[in-house]
Amino acid sequence: MAQIKRKSKHLEELIRTNNPVELSFIRALLEEAGIEFVLLDDFASGVEGSIGAIQRRILVESDQVNRARRLLNEAKRSLDE
Repeated sequence: MAQIKRKSKHLEELIRTNNPVELSFIRALLEEAGIEFVLLDDFASGVEGSIGAIQRRILVESDQVNRARRLLNEAKRSLDE
């Protein structure tokens, strides 16, 4: 997973979900585009037994969030066609 290595960057939440397929798809899109991200709550979500109480979150740097959202929207539109 591409991880943000620079310190003192502001992060914004891109998505929050329990859907492992959606998470995998989004991670692949971001990695392919070279957008660094952080996946939060992965461990806590797994420990709680997958009942959906804790969602996983993907965060990106605030200066990349618009680019990441456009990428996700384009991908969703192409899947809907």
